[in-house]
Amino acid sequence: MDRPAVTLPPITTRPGESGLPHIGLVVGPDEMARASLAQARYHFVRMGAIMNAPAIRRWNDSGHNDPRRADLIVELNAHLRGFFWELGAAFDCLLHWVNQKHALGIVRPRDVRIDRLRAAALKLGRGETDLATLIAAFNADWCFEVREYRNCAHQALLAVEGLYYEQGDRDSIWVIAPARRGQDTPGFMPLLTRYGEEMSGLVDRLVGLTGPGTRPRTPPSP
Repeated sequence: MDRPAVTLPPITTRPGESGLPHIGLVVGPDEMARASLAQARYHFVRMGAIMNAPAIRRWNDSGHNDPRRADLIVELNAHLRGFFWELGAAFDCLLHWVNQKHALGIVRPRDVRIDRLRAAALKLGRGETDLATLIAAFNADWCFEVREYRNCAHQALLAVEGLYYEQGDRDSIWVIAPARRGQDTPGFMPLLTRYGEEMSGLVDRLVGLTGPGTRPRTPPSP
């Protein structure tokens, strides 16, 4: 038998209809990178407070049966998602900063990717020092792991698992599923601490953790 023809509606991309300002139009991408770090710190502090709550920290009858436990786990996952989104945003803002500072000519915000920046820098012969710093970070294990966690956070709940001692009233050990084969996964919070320190160091090397923001010379086109 002949199969009936399959039809699907067309996809409308709606170019030029977005009313939201593109990156760097309202404030400079260096300011936005700092703001992303500040927001990542907020999520980190909130996760620390949740991890210290008895319902999460202790594996005993009072903690396991605490009615707040389920809500705290939901909140923990929400802050974990936000943490990785903000770290990823900080790196993306640095890409836009390099593009604007060195006039590498990539116009559409969606096209500001590290591979296109590299090609533009090689072609134009400028921005290579800052871009080399970004490429070194991009190639590092910690940055790969952050990207993987950020992508997972966008698609589904991150797998945060609590490992509990079966005997005695002792603290729980929380770990996060590895994002990379061969990844060393220390305790949950020490791992997040390392990611925050690495991204803060990268932002500091390129734009500084404090200071006046820069406005782009010419706003990017949609």
